[in-house]
Amino acid sequence: MWLQFFAQNFHFAVNLFAGLASLGVAWLYLDAWSNKHSKKEFLKWLGFGILGFAYLIEATVIEQTVLGSSPFGEFTQSFAAAAKVIGYITIAVGLIMDPLQEVPKNEGITFEVGNDQKQAPAQPVQPTVVAPTKQTLPAVSGFGTLSVIAAPMGSIAIAALYLRRATTGLERHLKPVFWAFALIGISDLASVASAYRDTTNPVFASWFAAFGWVWWFEHLSLALGIFFLGRWVWGYLTERFFSQLFMIFTAMVMMIFLVVGVGFTSLLVNNIQRDTLTKLATAVNVLGYAVDTKKSETTAVAEQLAASSDLASALITKDREKLISLTQSIIPSKQLSTLIITNASGQVILRAEDTSRWGDSLSDDPLIKRALFGVGQSTVSVKQEPGAPVLQVLSAAVIFDSSRTSIGTVMTGLDLNEAFVDRIKDATGLQSSIYGNDRLAATTLVAPDGKTNTLGVKIGEGAIKDTVLNNAAAYQGSVSLQSRQMLAAYTPVKDVDNQVVGALMVAEPRSSVLQIAGRSIQTTFVLAASLLVLSFVPTFFVSRSISRQLE
Repeated sequence: MWLQFFAQNFHFAVNLFAGLASLGVAWLYLDAWSNKHSKKEFLKWLGFGILGFAYLIEATVIEQTVLGSSPFGEFTQSFAAAAKVIGYITIAVGLIMDPLQEVPKNEGITFEVGNDQKQAPAQPVQPTVVAPTKQTLPAVSGFGTLSVIAAPMGSIAIAALYLRRATTGLERHLKPVFWAFALIGISDLASVASAYRDTTNPVFASWFAAFGWVWWFEHLSLALGIFFLGRWVWGYLTERFFSQLFMIFTAMVMMIFLVVGVGFTSLLVNNIQRDTLTKLATAVNVLGYAVDTKKSETTAVAEQLAASSDLASALITKDREKLISLTQSIIPSKQLSTLIITNASGQVILRAEDTSRWGDSLSDDPLIKRALFGVGQSTVSVKQEPGAPVLQVLSAAVIFDSSRTSIGTVMTGLDLNEAFVDRIKDATGLQSSIYGNDRLAATTLVAPDGKTNTLGVKIGEGAIKDTVLNNAAAYQGSVSLQSRQMLAAYTPVKDVDNQVVGALMVAEPRSSVLQIAGRSIQTTFVLAASLLVLSFVPTFFVSRSISRQLE
């Protein structure tokens, strides 16, 4: 969860810096237009201005597959993408209007060597170009043919034309901008992968998923490209004291908003995670209460049967057919998994769920022992089955004859199986699991492939096993279940002898915390970006005032 949270904030920070760098380039073109008032300079600064605001809007976009639905829907992302393409087109048109500065040639020029005149060679001589000391503007271009991949086509085309101007033309200082837009183009191209997140191929789905490795490649490429662009534009903007002050103040304001935004959202997520764990701790206690309810239900059935005079008479006469007749409808009607009747020595007279099995002794069973002494109780025990254990709720009651002499016992049982946890999920919406000893006995959690049976999987070593099974204490925290990060709460299950025989667990995906906080996170991003834009005006006037006082 925290990786996803910081990834979302990384997206916010990178696009903020991209917006700032693009607006810095727009400022350079604005200075040029204010001197010449030419259409090509106007289109260039307008294009970079649109591009800068497109990145600022993109910064507020959240990954809805992780953080939940956005209050703005798909509007912000669509608007940012459209603005970026418009920015590329505007820059391209402005640059197409700007002729390429060709390298001068010295063909035909004569020069003296001593008293003789000689003609220069016909081939061009590449002059040494010194970086300008004044603000020199970049030249950017792009192709007019746009398609569904207009953004990567535009940025890659601009990178190619930057390279042309830096090699064929005279503007050697534009090579860093070529690298910047080449990396931005790679980032734009990687962003196309988000359209394939619904693929049924599990390998590609993991690659293209939100915060997957393609997502990281996209954002790291953009970050590196913006580093080149920002470094380049910074070198020109700091040539004047006023622009230097403005950029410093703007960068400081942006860092303040960034730190405050990340700090606030991290506190928000941390509080929501803590509240979620508290809710899960309450929920697992509710699950424990549901188990206690089943104990009461099985106890009531056992006591009702033990109080039956007909059942006592059949037990005294050892009339198994009558015992079967009296109990055959109890198991389906009460949804029991077992119903056993024993005599006073603990010998099984009837198993209603399997009438062919009888005659064995349960005199060592702790519940039967207590019942024969007149103490009816309930417990939870583990029944070993092939593949996975089963946790059972068992209750026993004593059968008396007319003289109140103990003549046998009734033991009823209920399996805490998949049907039980499914009913809990339907009632509460919570993912729950039941462990018999240290192995999974029943769960509502589905394996990532939707097919794999995870019953029988161990609870795991470490803090969970030590706390819950060894020390009989509750546990809340972050766990990995079926290759997914979850927030979970555990509580031990004890038998009639107060020994731990298993555990109950409820869980929620850690990503649900981000989804709860998603709207607040995006609102924070929108406010931070908006305040950053609004801060440009006072920052501009403060910087100009300070620079004028020092001139």
